[in-house]
Amino acid sequence: MTFLVFLMLKSTGKAMRLLRLLVMRLLSTLSVLLYFVKGCYRYPKEKHHPCEDLRCGPGEDCVVTQSFQNKDVLSAQCICPKLCPNYGDSVDSSPVCSSDGVDYHSLCHMKQHACETKTNITVKYFGKCDPCAQMKCGSSTQCKLSEQRRPLCRCSQQCSLHHDPVCADDGNTYSNECVMHVAACKDDLQLSVFKKGKCEGHHNNPCSNINCSWGSSCHISKNGTAECRCNKKCELILKPVCGTNGITYDNECELRRLSCEEKSRIEVHHEGTCGPLNVLLVLNYIINYFFKKFRDYIYRQLLGLQFLRCLSLIVIPLCRPGVGGLKCDHCLPGFWGIHLIANGAMSCQRNLKENYLDTCGCSAFGSTRADCEQSTGRCECLRGAVGDKCDKCHDDMVMTAGGCVIKEEYKTPRYGRS
Repeated sequence: MTFLVFLMLKSTGKAMRLLRLLVMRLLSTLSVLLYFVKGCYRYPKEKHHPCEDLRCGPGEDCVVTQSFQNKDVLSAQCICPKLCPNYGDSVDSSPVCSSDGVDYHSLCHMKQHACETKTNITVKYFGKCDPCAQMKCGSSTQCKLSEQRRPLCRCSQQCSLHHDPVCADDGNTYSNECVMHVAACKDDLQLSVFKKGKCEGHHNNPCSNINCSWGSSCHISKNGTAECRCNKKCELILKPVCGTNGITYDNECELRRLSCEEKSRIEVHHEGTCGPLNVLLVLNYIINYFFKKFRDYIYRQLLGLQFLRCLSLIVIPLCRPGVGGLKCDHCLPGFWGIHLIANGAMSCQRNLKENYLDTCGCSAFGSTRADCEQSTGRCECLRGAVGDKCDKCHDDMVMTAGGCVIKEEYKTPRYGRS
């Protein structure tokens, strides 16, 4: 320090300003170090540590102080961090992702917030919750995380236009192996070549004869048999979502993956954590879960019985809600979406309009069919007919038993003798 003062006295101009800046930074660093070092104390092994008797709350630090009257008497107390110094590139000054999905400037800032709000928050990841959030990649690339959670622009492999088709183990044909790897990269899939050349036709393709549910996808094993697999890979990002079962998941991918593995229908109720235990949400999930188990049990018991057709006419509901037919192969009037059941839907759908259930009620004159169109749940209108129910015509037309007709061409029917 004496040497620095001597240089300050001898230097002038620009050199003087640089020395002053150097001394100011040195003094500020020393003051921060002295603030934290003054409370340090090395305990002998045979001496009792006062912090062992304390149980600090979320984010609090145990600080030991000496008594003014007797320096041998030590006391401890839990306090919130007051100052969060910046150590540059040190790990202690690096951003952290908390268990509630919030980014903090450092571990100290997270503990400070946890202490002030009395919330039990822990470190989920060192670094940002979603490192790809602010990463900008080219149009032909996508941001993906490495195993160390570093954001990288990937999936940019330049594939040749050479047509050398391969059949992947997902049952799909790709123009060449490079294109297959790029598709796997973009969709976070693990694909490998099942065989060279195109996949077999619809009848010989193992994946065409299997119907995967619960979000699983078809994969062809080495012996040529098809099986449904759940996605095993989700990126290490934290975008909490609350499931319909009242449980918070790290991200939507994790929710879908666990829903598939547990073979349980779980949807995203809302983004963010579930917060306090939602009793109604959990109760609704439990009721639906055991109802499904009971329904599947009844189906198994009744399977193969000769009087199955008779039972479908009495109390026991063999078909799912909104489903009809002796084989439960179509939706009842006012319902739609029989094809959605194969994708995990619990029943045929019914339109909700202004907080009440709305039957199709398609116009017998203005629509092509009396029931809903099964893929959309809407009425299919004839030419010139408009409206949700196909019960109206354009201004220059009039509704008749044969549909909408131009007013000038419409002839009023006559009844009785001519």
